[in-house]
Amino acid sequence: MSYMVPNITPEMMASQDRYRTTLAAQRTARAAEGTKKRLKRVVGALEDQLDVAQATQLAMETQLELAKAAQASAEAAQRFSKWISISSLIVAVASLGAAVAAIVVTIQ
Repeated sequence: MSYMVPNITPEMMASQDRYRTTLAAQRTARAAEGTKKRLKRVVGALEDQLDVAQATQLAMETQLELAKAAQASAEAAQRFSKWISISSLIVAVASLGAAVAAIVVTIQ
């Protein structure tokens, strides 16, 4: 049995090359579409991370303001406590003076 090889013409070769090129272009297009979808997911994830970072920054700024307010309040309380201590000392000295005066008056 003899096998007959068909005559391959240049047109047939060019057609085969165009077919292969078309298949390669289709594969490339599908790969590009997949890459596009993955990049969209990555962009979405990065946007989410940016939102979290901005929220964290806002929270930290708020905490800093609260800490500054707490520090100012503590300083004011410390000054008030100092004045109360001084006032108490003055009252104690005055009471001691009054007691000494009462003793002196009583002794005389």
